[in-house]
Amino acid sequence: MTEISSIVVEEIPVAKRKKSGLRHWMQEASRLRAAALEDLDEATVHDLRVALRRCRAMVQTIREIDDDPGWQKLNRAAREIFQALGELRDTQVQLLWLQHLSTGEDILATRLQGHLQKRERELRALARQVIEVFDEKRWEKWTEKFPQRLTKLAGNVLAFEELAQRRLEEIESLDTKAAFERDEERYH
Repeated sequence: MTEISSIVVEEIPVAKRKKSGLRHWMQEASRLRAAALEDLDEATVHDLRVALRRCRAMVQTIREIDDDPGWQKLNRAAREIFQALGELRDTQVQLLWLQHLSTGEDILATRLQGHLQKRERELRALARQVIEVFDEKRWEKWTEKFPQRLTKLAGNVLAFEELAQRRLEEIESLDTKAAFERDEERYH
């Protein structure tokens, strides 16, 4: 397993390896938020949700080690935009699939497309409102503060090892339970 990990890391260019930390994803979320103010197209909505999801995943994990209340505020701020974009993204995907699968002569598909396009316009307006009131200055301060705080926490290897051990035990427990119950749907 170590061999595979080292091979994977060696194949990733150094420039790309740096694009995985909290600071990177917070900056990416900020950049994409600005782009979303201009146009809430499918790619921007998707990429912004990915960046926010990655920020939130890191923050939720770090909160188990560091009890600074700022982590929760950061998570909440990211969640607001993430959720505001959720239904919009779902509608955009439905429209893309409908366009891909319909023949163009199907009356039902045409009516559904009209309904989805109307819903997309409504959801874009709602998402834009949430994005516009987002406190970008506070996010920029957090982009400096929290990655620095995380760097200081990184010295506490024992805390991260304990967290990893807990996660491993949770996974093993779920795996054992799924194997014991032999429920294919749950095991998947």
